[in-house]
Amino acid sequence: MVRARILIRWTAATLAVLCALISVHGLAADTLDTPDRFAYVIGNSAYETFQGEKIDNSPFNLVTPVNDARRYAEAMEDLGWEVLNDARFERSAEAIRRELEIALNKITPGSEVVFIFNGHGFSIDDANFIVGIPASDASYASVEEMVSGSINIDYVVERLNSRNPSRIILLINACGDQPLLSSVGTAPAKVTFPNVSAEVLVMYSSSPRGVAYDFINSQEKATKPQEENLTSVFTRSFLKEIEKEQPLLSAFTSARIETERLSLRAAAFRGLPARTSRQIPHVVHDTINGRFSLFDVTATSLEASQRADWRLAPTSCRLNEANLNEALKLRDSSELATSDREAMQSCILQAGLQDLGIDKITFDGVRGGVVFTSVSADSKFKRLDLVRSVSMLRADGSRTTVDFETLDQFQEILFENARKPGTTIVLTRIGAPETGGGSSFVTHKY
Repeated sequence: MVRARILIRWTAATLAVLCALISVHGLAADTLDTPDRFAYVIGNSAYETFQGEKIDNSPFNLVTPVNDARRYAEAMEDLGWEVLNDARFERSAEAIRRELEIALNKITPGSEVVFIFNGHGFSIDDANFIVGIPASDASYASVEEMVSGSINIDYVVERLNSRNPSRIILLINACGDQPLLSSVGTAPAKVTFPNVSAEVLVMYSSSPRGVAYDFINSQEKATKPQEENLTSVFTRSFLKEIEKEQPLLSAFTSARIETERLSLRAAAFRGLPARTSRQIPHVVHDTINGRFSLFDVTATSLEASQRADWRLAPTSCRLNEANLNEALKLRDSSELATSDREAMQSCILQAGLQDLGIDKITFDGVRGGVVFTSVSADSKFKRLDLVRSVSMLRADGSRTTVDFETLDQFQEILFENARKPGTTIVLTRIGAPETGGGSSFVTHKY
């Protein structure tokens, strides 16, 4: 039996870290631990409606945000990002807050998160807001009403940061051709996030006191099919760039140049002066690694793993030996805070799983054991291998064999024995029928 002192009550937060899919790629002689990548996408265009229908030619309404959101979601999925929200179009501030809280449960520590908003935006003093759809069949009639129906981007960053990601990227495609109210400023204003531990990049499709054009001229939306496929001036420029193998900031710079060029045509169509009516995409906050890319996760993940604090990103212990050694020193400590103990447990377990060449595990109640749903290329295990029994041979000659019935038991055993000098772990593996079946012993000696 497992000794009583190692029976640990594993919290949901710990399990979430352990069961997160970790894609592993080779980089020279190292194993590269790559973060989970999540996106959240919104498109708001119907700011004035009647009986639930968008009012055509309303100065409050926009043409392309729904199309933009659809294209961004498709592009992010194609690049390997998981889009967290199914409800993406015509969202009120209340709905965005509620649905974002649900999505937060899926975000894993050490991950990368992109939040993309398309619609109206504005600033008051140093605060930047994204505007939700009005709750009633009317447009916003006052500053107070619009502010109550909007969300400060600080709130978005703070909520995302509560899940301890390594990077947070906000792309705000705002605020459209017309300001909602003339008495407020157009976004963006400079922002700071002093209490946010993650790297943060906030990009706007427009400059301070600038505009963001829905379309260039009326010929672009002359027919319904054309309008249904139309994207904003910035989106059409940016999407072409993010699909290239280049850093995100390089993509943004290239998109800025093209957006500015196209905006001159849009301004001319509207009879606006070119000097003051150019759309110039703008970065309002940047603490991100300059090599970060939406396209290729490997460009920065090694550096991020080496730098990450194991208390915030336990998966860093797969690569950062200093982090792991610090956690190992605390393994038998009884003075850790609950959150630090959970992170320490996850840190050591991540290292133990890596030692065995295991990336992702789950428990199969039908087959009755722990299943390795993802393994590294050099692992002695095959994908979908199952284990029900593990033995520990210790330096003093003692031997303990455990037949475990839950995922918790397997995790407890690995946490207690991983990286203990002189200990040999022996697992009895049972192959899945689809990978050839069979059984064998797999050993790992520390």
